[in-house]
Amino acid sequence: MGSHEGYAISGASGIIARALRTTRKQVARWWRFRQWKKRKGVQDPQSIRQVLRGATADDHAQLDTGMAVLDLAQPRYYARFLQVQYAARLPIEAWVGTAVSAALRPPVQTPLIAADLAAIGHSPPRSAPAFSAPAAGAIGVAWALAGSSLGNGAMLADLRKRDASVPVAFLSDDAMPAFFARLRPRLQDPFADTDTRDAAIAAARAVFSTFAAVLANTPMKRAA
Repeated sequence: MGSHEGYAISGASGIIARALRTTRKQVARWWRFRQWKKRKGVQDPQSIRQVLRGATADDHAQLDTGMAVLDLAQPRYYARFLQVQYAARLPIEAWVGTAVSAALRPPVQTPLIAADLAAIGHSPPRSAPAFSAPAAGAIGVAWALAGSSLGNGAMLADLRKRDASVPVAFLSDDAMPAFFARLRPRLQDPFADTDTRDAAIAAARAVFSTFAAVLANTPMKRAA
């Protein structure tokens, strides 16, 4: 019994030792390759998500600054927030419905926003700006809308922490976070070419500019 166990341990040790030697060689090759790339100035391609985040950083910051003045725990500010969300998303959703494939099509959110507005005595905006973007850049629109679910989650958590009495069908909906989860693997890939990259950046920026324009032109309204 003891001798058999000794053979087993010896065999395992040999396998482990060979595996470690192989791993060290692989690591050494990887390190030499990395150093060669560094000397040659070769950089790994950025992922789609990295490119879009970098290209829209200023647009995102500007929109965040505009939204930050709205205290969503106060019904009149919450109403303005919902009005902006509805008016900006309505034309984008219409464009998505005709220009974007099912795999890249974010879920429709405007009915949820309309329900929240009705619950606080407001109607959806009657007008909305036109929206256009390069069809080849559809993933830029998908990323921008899907990423908004992260901010929605943070706002929902803050409202609940403050025991705010406002309807949250829009903020609490799990369809957009689920879509974002499905989209993430694709966002880790690099762009296939510069034309697609440029189209996606233009499309994502169009989303941010639509929200910013609506925010600038949406007055504060009292409940009907």
